[in-house]
Amino acid sequence: MGSLCGVMLVLASPAFADDIDLSLYRRGEQLAVEIRNVSHGIVVINHDMSAAPLLGQLSFKITRGTEELSPQGHMNAELSTAKSYVALLPRQYFGGVFDLDLMEKLYGMKAGCYSVQVRYSDGKALKFGGYTGSVTSRPLRVCVC
Repeated sequence: MGSLCGVMLVLASPAFADDIDLSLYRRGEQLAVEIRNVSHGIVVINHDMSAAPLLGQLSFKITRGTEELSPQGHMNAELSTAKSYVALLPRQYFGGVFDLDLMEKLYGMKAGCYSVQVRYSDGKALKFGGYTGSVTSRPLRVCVC
């Protein structure tokens, strides 16, 4: 019989919406996004953390009262490749931060309080064996002076 010494096989099974948790919180003058594997298996996610329209994995929903704000500019992003993906073991997480000043300018946020949510959804995931579902964070109240 052959030996598999020195070889580690990592099998990722299909992930479901309840396999990852998406958190959004404020860290000083930044919005922090955290994707955590809450399943018992491996979950593969895109670690680019891009919020660029069409290409990005993250989309922000910013509302003030009943008014939803739309981005007033564009963010640049590169196309995802196989190197864009990372396997998260159970309880592991990956995160990134977004500058609050940039978000205020991008969405035209004026003085006042807003509800901010972030959604993770990767249109290229199937091609690279990544998480194909989508998940949305709980709303975060952000006040701008």
